[in-house]
Parts: sequence; C-alpha cells; structure tokens
Amino acid sequence: MDSLESVREEYQRSVEELHAAADAIEEFDPEATPEDGEEAVSFEDLQATFDGCEQNATELRDKLTLLERTQEARSVSVPDSPSGSARVTTEPLTYTRENGNSIFRDMYRAEKHNDRTAIDRLERHQAEMRERSEFDLSSTDSAGGYLVAPLFLQEEFVTLARAGRPTANAIGSRALPPNTDSLNIPTMDGGTAVATQADGGAVQKTDATFNTLAVDVKTVAGMQDVSQQLVDRSVPGVDEVIFADLAKALAVNLDVSVLSSTTTNNKGILQVSGINTVTYTDSTPTLPELYPKIANAIQQIHTGIFTPPTAIFMHPRRWGFCLASSDGNSRPLIVPAAQQPLDVAGTQQGVVSQGPVGTIQGLPVITDSNIPTTNGAGTNEDQIIVAAVPELYLWEETAGPFLETFRDVGSGTLTVRFRLHNYWGQLHARRPKAISVISGTGLSTPSF
Repeated sequence: MDSLESVREEYQRSVEELHAAADAIEEFDPEATPEDGEEAVSFEDLQATFDGCEQNATELRDKLTLLERTQEARSVSVPDSPSGSARVTTEPLTYTRENGNSIFRDMYRAEKHNDRTAIDRLERHQAEMRERSEFDLSSTDSAGGYLVAPLFLQEEFVTLARAGRPTANAIGSRALPPNTDSLNIPTMDGGTAVATQADGGAVQKTDATFNTLAVDVKTVAGMQDVSQQLVDRSVPGVDEVIFADLAKALAVNLDVSVLSSTTTNNKGILQVSGINTVTYTDSTPTLPELYPKIANAIQQIHTGIFTPPTAIFMHPRRWGFCLASSDGNSRPLIVPAAQQPLDVAGTQQGVVSQGPVGTIQGLPVITDSNIPTTNGAGTNEDQIIVAAVPELYLWEETAGPFLETFRDVGSGTLTVRFRLHNYWGQLHARRPKAISVISGTGLSTPSF
C-alpha cells in the first residue's frame, strides 16, 4: 500500500494540475490563432482535461483521507488498567514539519481559489490553537482573520529569536493584557514615616504619595513578497524560509527597541532618565582598570534600590576584550568555569556568540550585538549595562506573532505577500536606579 507521504505528494500535484486546468479555461480565447508548430486547442479539450484532473484529485483526496483516518486510528491505545477502557492519544496537528501541509500555501489557495480542502485545514488549525491554553485569541488586537503560526514554526521562531534578542529574553516576556493599547503602572513616589513618640505625644503622620507610569502598546511588523510559483510548488520549505526571515527581523527590531528606543512611554534601557552612570575614561583600557568600574555600577544598584543586580550586559566585542586580557605572567584573567585560580577576574561558560557567556563579580554576563557601538565623541564606544532584571518590564502578545497573506498587491507580477506582526510594550523606568550604565573612552573599539 502507498505511504501516507507519497499519497499526500501525489494529491498535491493533482491539485496543482487541477488549478492549471482551471486557469487554462479562464484564459481560453476562441478567436486566438495558434502560433507556428502549435496545435489548436478547443474549449471541449480544455473541459475534458479539467474533468480528468478533477476526478483524479477527488480520488486521491478520498484515498488520502482514508490513510489519514487509518493513521489516526493507530493512535488509539489501551492503558494497562483493570477497567480496560480505551484512551485516544492527542491527534496529530494539522501543520507539522513532517506532514507536508503548508499554512502559507493553504492561506493563498483558500483566498485565490476558494480551495475547500485548504479552508478546512485552516479552520481545523485555528480550532487546534484555541484548544491550547497557551494561546489567548480573545484580544481585540488579534481579531480580523489573523492566523496563529503552527507550533513547529513557533518553535523555530523561539530558536531564531533567542539568537537575535538576548537582552529581551533575559528580561522575559509578560503576557500583554487584552483589549488595550496602553498600560498604567502605579508607583509610590513618597513613603510614610515613623518617629519616636513621647508619652502622650502626637504620632508621626506622613502620607504616602502615588503616581502612575504610562506604557504604550506598540506594533512590530514585517512582510515579504514571494513568487506565486514558489508558493505553489514548494513542499513545504517556503514556510520555514519566510517565517524564519521575518521572525529574525522582528526579534532584532524588538531587542534594539528594548535597549535604545527613544519613544515616549516606550523608552529603552539606555534611554531611561535617572539611571546610575559610571564613566570609564582611559586611552589604554585594561580589564583590571575596568573591573572597579563594574564594582561601582553594582554597588550603586545595591544602595539605590536595596536589592542586588542580577546581570551584566555587554557587546560581544567587549567580552572579547575581557577574554583577551591577561596578568603580568600572560595568564588569562577570564578562565573556563572549571578552572578557578584565586587571581581571576571572571569565568567563561563556553564559546557563545550572544547570550550568557560567563560571570564577572558573581553576576552572569550576557552578550548582545544590538548594544550600540557608536557612542562618544569618536562614535566608537560601546556601553556596559548592569541591571536588576526583575525591575525591567517587557510585555508581548502571547498569541503572536500573527500571519496574514495578500495576493492582490502583487497580481501583476505573480507574487504573494506574507505579513507577520505582533504587539508589545516595555517599562524600565519603574525604578531607574535598578540600572547602571558604564560608558566612556575606555570602552572604545578594543585592540587585540
């Protein structure tokens, strides 16, 4: 018996042939003159071809449906229990990496050809996403026909996003509340007070004062135009290629905003007013001279909010500078975690491009290529961020990112547009003293 995959591929080809036959009928011109060497084709011939393609596609669809039902039946198992009751395991999802179904192709064919099979798969996929508690589709922002990406593409999104948004990932996302485009976070600007009371004297009375911080919900989006031929004939690689490309761009954009956004009510870490600042001025910088600056940045958070910092963020080139530093005997000052002599400045956890790379002064070091390297008078300085990460807030729409498809915009060139977007917000000014930033000429482009 034919395998499920081979029948699925054969059915896919039959549907493509059916679409081609339908297009040929729509484009038929009875008054057209055949070119030299071409045989005249009548409308009856085209209709016969279409009928044959339709019958073949119907037979293969029925065969595919039977095989899929057979496969689902094999998922029924009987547990080892006295009751002997049967248990049905989770049914396979509509869109997986292995089954050959393409959500992009189905989105296009459902709109252009009103393909019932594609529509059924999309509707089944939406139902699957609603049944999973980790997806909240109730937000008004997610209304309007958007599609939640299949799980295997979301897993790919997470993998790609981690490489492009290490600071955002270190902060961690909170679920964006539904049905709002702004958030208001209460703050206490002034506290109460107590004092020693003399017998019969008045009790100290100082009223606390409160304020609010506003957070604007922002939209981040990107799109890519793809040839119709690729959409029609890829099996199903176009999904991963497009989604990975858009997701990478979205991830980097979000991380850059988390670090450097100057937008009111959505400012990045480096743009928050009132943070701790440490200046490192040095024409010939060294790690031993940078080391006390990091200690200063740490203690300012201790004394500013009375809780400890939890991470150090720096550009990969600054971590490379640290790794290249050595003592008077040419011994490295940053060593692998397994080797910890008494005179080291930090430890290295592995060779990592972006993300957690080691420790300095007991804090994890996270490298991020999105940290600016064009600061200072010479436009060649980077910055080091020391922060109490729990005081930094980042919200993202947990049901996103969302996918949409458009064909009319590229109808003249046979292109299809796929668009990805999501909603997010950030607040790092809740306690500005939870952030210390080291800057200065000592962080200019390092020499190795």
